[in-house]
Amino acid sequence: MSNNIIGGTLEIEVNGKQVNAEGDFTINLGRNKNEAVTGPGGMYGFISTPQAPSLKGSIIKSDSTNIVEDILNIKGATIVATDASGKKYLFSDAMYCGDGEISPVEGKVQFEISSMQAEEV
Repeated sequence: MSNNIIGGTLEIEVNGKQVNAEGDFTINLGRNKNEAVTGPGGMYGFISTPQAPSLKGSIIKSDSTNIVEDILNIKGATIVATDASGKKYLFSDAMYCGDGEISPVEGKVQFEISSMQAEEV
C-alpha cells in the first residue's frame, strides 16, 4: 500500500530547533506573481512582480520556546518546514516579519517570516 498523504501536519525548525506549528500555514516560495493586463480589447499581456519568499501561520507557546528569542528576534535564520508527506521547504537568511502578536488566551504567537531565498528540497 502506498503513502498517498497530501496534507496534514507541518513541522518547523528554526536554526535546528523545532517549534510547535499549529493549524494551517501558508508557504510562498517567492516566485514572481503574474497579473493579467486587460482592457476593452481583451487581455493585452501581463505584469510580473517579485514576491519575497514567506512562511505564515501560528506557533503554540511552550516551555521550550522563548517567544522573543526563538520567534520575534529571528534574523538571518535557516528555517525548514516539513509537511505531512515529508516534503521539505528551506528558507535561507530568514527574518521575522510579523506584528509580534501573542494570544495569551489561545496560547499562540503569530509566525510570519520572509527570507532571501526559498526552495523545495
